[in-house]
Amino acid sequence: MSKILKNQESKTTFIDDEVSVEVQLISYPDPKMTERMFVNMCYGHRDPNIYYKLSKNERKEAIKTLIKGGSLPKGLEACGKFVFLVKNISLTITHAFCRHRFVTILQSSTAISDLRNENFLMPRAFARNKKFYEKVKKWHLQGKELFCEAVDSHNISVQSARYLIPKNNCNWMFMGFDLKS
Repeated sequence: MSKILKNQESKTTFIDDEVSVEVQLISYPDPKMTERMFVNMCYGHRDPNIYYKLSKNERKEAIKTLIKGGSLPKGLEACGKFVFLVKNISLTITHAFCRHRFVTILQSSTAISDLRNENFLMPRAFARNKKFYEKVKKWHLQGKELFCEAVDSHNISVQSARYLIPKNNCNWMFMGFDLKS
């Protein structure tokens, strides 16, 4: 849960959106557990926990069958997840991932976060013209000042005040991929 930092000056760094993304592997499937699950899924119609009753060669054949798609549907989708933490992506990008749902996601929420110290992702194209870039930065900072004033002086919730800030603040999300995706 985010803490509201009332009456604190905001801090902002403008970050080049083309080099800002950070990805970290958080967890991955255990190979032995995945092997057991593959084999059990392949023969699940007969015995849902058959792994320990089969020989090593029978297990290998079951895995090959599952990977070729010759057994229960969507077997690979039930495998353990690879979970990544992806940081410094815009709200536009996180929403695109959420809408396509090819992964399991949990993303940061601007509805409950004090955004006064959020950094902004700036499209590199804005920097082609220094005067324009400075104008855009000023616009972003004015939105942050309005956010702080709304929360600090007008008893406006961060959920409502967030609409005063452009949507290119730095976000993060956990992304879980099963083996098939």
